[in-house]
Amino acid sequence: MARAKVVHSEQACEIVFYGHKSSPEPQTGVISFPGGHVEVSRHSDGSYWAHVAVDDPSFIVEGRIDRAYSASESVESMASADLVKHIAVLVDSRR
Repeated sequence: MARAKVVHSEQACEIVFYGHKSSPEPQTGVISFPGGHVEVSRHSDGSYWAHVAVDDPSFIVEGRIDRAYSASESVESMASADLVKHIAVLVDSRR
């Protein structure tokens, strides 16, 4: 059975996906919360899709995107954040 490593601490729970073929893990991990969920899914090429989805965009109070550039340009507020229902990014750490 494929299992993800779950690390518990006093204030957090971390689910770890290592991506090692020698240590089978689930293809998808989901954290559900009232109003939406966060999902991480391994793609067939070994990259990962990270998804944030909400059930109803009117529940969103604020949104932002943190960039990897200089501090003066690092945070961008999301225009019309209350209309966003799903965000996804593809992450490939093998590059």
